[in-house]
Amino acid sequence: MWLRKWLCLVLPLLVLFGCCMGFQQLIVSKPYMSFITHLIRFQSQDNIIVSPASFHDGLIHLLMGTRGSSAAEMMGTLQLNEQKLNEYLKKNISSKYIYNSTLKMFNQLYVDRRMWLLDRYKQDINRYFNTKVEHMNFGSIDNTVDTINGWIDKKTGEKVKDMLGWVDPESQMVLVTALDFYGEWEKPFDPNQTTKEVFETQQRNGGDDTPPSLVDMMHIKDKFSHGYIEKLCAYVIFLPYKKSNLSMVVLLPRDSNGLYYITRNIHEIDLQELVPTEPPAEIELSFPRFKIEYRSDVSNIIKSMGIRKIFSNNANFSGLTRQEGLRLNQFIHKIHILVDEGAHNASAASACMYLYSTFDLYL
Repeated sequence: MWLRKWLCLVLPLLVLFGCCMGFQQLIVSKPYMSFITHLIRFQSQDNIIVSPASFHDGLIHLLMGTRGSSAAEMMGTLQLNEQKLNEYLKKNISSKYIYNSTLKMFNQLYVDRRMWLLDRYKQDINRYFNTKVEHMNFGSIDNTVDTINGWIDKKTGEKVKDMLGWVDPESQMVLVTALDFYGEWEKPFDPNQTTKEVFETQQRNGGDDTPPSLVDMMHIKDKFSHGYIEKLCAYVIFLPYKKSNLSMVVLLPRDSNGLYYITRNIHEIDLQELVPTEPPAEIELSFPRFKIEYRSDVSNIIKSMGIRKIFSNNANFSGLTRQEGLRLNQFIHKIHILVDEGAHNASAASACMYLYSTFDLYL
């Protein structure tokens, strides 16, 4: 029995609410890794908060409808080939039976009545993602927005609201993915132990221009699985959920400037290295209670990854429809995260909007 004090910092650059299944297989598996690495390295003055599972499923839906150079560009960026893609899709079917009732994912494709989809595409997205197709009149913009927002609101337990503010009149389709997760801690924090404390933030430009913040800090002393990742100069700790094979995985930089090593070396990490290397030990854990809501058009992030053709007039979506001129217009992502003494609640939604255009917005 030994004691170590942990002050767990939520990464200011990126919050990934990926989870660990048991300690053998990670939900955030290798197909996500290049995407996660790019997000961490993406140059932004603002925080980036994203659900890799929801985001990645949206990209795969897009990929399944592309052909030619559009498909080749996406495959290369996502580090996939035909064999790996087929393996991923087959595993995605089986994963529906691995998730317990606390983790739910939903997909819906809204299509304008003027749009005709290939039967093969509809069958594939339903088989692999249980994605439903609903035809509606996109000419009634208010009704379209209300219908889509209502579906997201319902699927996320009323936590992700007003996802879309409008839909372009030229839109032909809106693909929506939603994720809702609720997990009670196997070892809950005592609310009576929560106190206002200083929360360390990363120093910028080598200075101390970022003042510390006072936050509600939760406390617990119990046995947790943990480890240390030398390449990242960071500790890893696992917070298990009650009656579940899932755990929250938390990375703790060795010091307040430790994000430098994470952003520099994360691409060298095999996610299996996050498996605990030390036996459960008694740890005094301090963890911030927080609530985050975030919404952004992440199209520029996708383009910076190298996926550009699907946004241009050169987009090839012939695996989705025989109608020409279709391109991706926006990729909206919205997330809600609540972590408190009793549970971790996270919901996310992504919306991909396709439209026809006679002008080129290729960036």
